[in-house]
Amino acid sequence: MKIIERVNYKMNLQKDNVLKQAFEEKLFTEQEYNQKYKDMFYDDYGSDSFIQYINAVMNAKIDFFVTENERLLRKKEELKKRFGLEIASPKDILQKLD
Repeated sequence: MKIIERVNYKMNLQKDNVLKQAFEEKLFTEQEYNQKYKDMFYDDYGSDSFIQYINAVMNAKIDFFVTENERLLRKKEELKKRFGLEIASPKDILQKLD
């Protein structure tokens, strides 16, 4: 049980740090986050894919954010327009390579 508690603690700490950076950089407001994005993009493993996406927007030098999260993929055009980083499924990436 202690391992699960430590993992959950680390995940929440990472989420807090990413959100703090996003608020400081004025990527979005806390109100916008709470209304539009909070708790809307959890994957099948309990991870918040939106936080991973926002972390990539701010810190990664990549052309695509690759995910299997269906909730995130359904909003990919809206999120790309708002934050500038394209979201793709693994299948989308393979099709681009062909």
